Amino acid sequence: MIRRPPRSTLSSSSAASDVYKRQLLDCSFHPCVRYGRWEREKVISFVPPDGDFKLMSYTVDQSMRGFSPPIYVKPQITFSGNGGMVNVTCGEKQMAMIKGKALEDVKVTIPFPKSVSTLNLTCNVGNYLFDDISKVLEWTIGKIPKDKTPLITGSVSFPPDHAEVDENMVVTAEFKLQGTSVSGIAVDSLSLTNEKYK
Repeated sequence: MIRRPPRSTLSSSSAASDVYKRQLLDCSFHPCVRYGRWEREKVISFVPPDGDFKLMSYTVDQSMRGFSPPIYVKPQITFSGNGGMVNVTCGEKQMAMIKGKALEDVKVTIPFPKSVSTLNLTCNVGNYLFDDISKVLEWTIGKIPKDKTPLITGSVSFPPDHAEVDENMVVTAEFKLQGTSVSGIAVDSLSLTNEKYK
């Protein structure tokens, strides 16, 4: 007799199922998930593999919810002539602090123009790495301290014959907030069943 590992099923209520249909975009699943059942019933049924694994990843359509992130980033980056000034602050919004859950693994990514030759920056929290090939700076903050606002500041320079600088830079931030679902999606029930085969 061969005994298979327990099959797990995550199911949602009809209301939650409607949320899935409206909000979940670009869903991708671990190979252990029975995709047909997800398509039919919006239920995730799977046989868990050994070790840690990511069951599902997805993008949420936030235009349906009016979500406000618990973090803010204020970039002040200006270029003129052969150089520029950088001043970027990051912190928790007041509402996030009231709820008492600390943001973790905070990271800010700043893509600089390709013509940047050197940077002279300092940060008061965490550390940063600058990729001289891609010209992307990653500022790893970690946990935001209560007693000071994370700040990275300094200057950048360009060679004398540099090309025109595109100032439409998109600064992004990543973070983790344990026990919180940004999408508002929650597990309605979890059932474990054993399957026996001869």
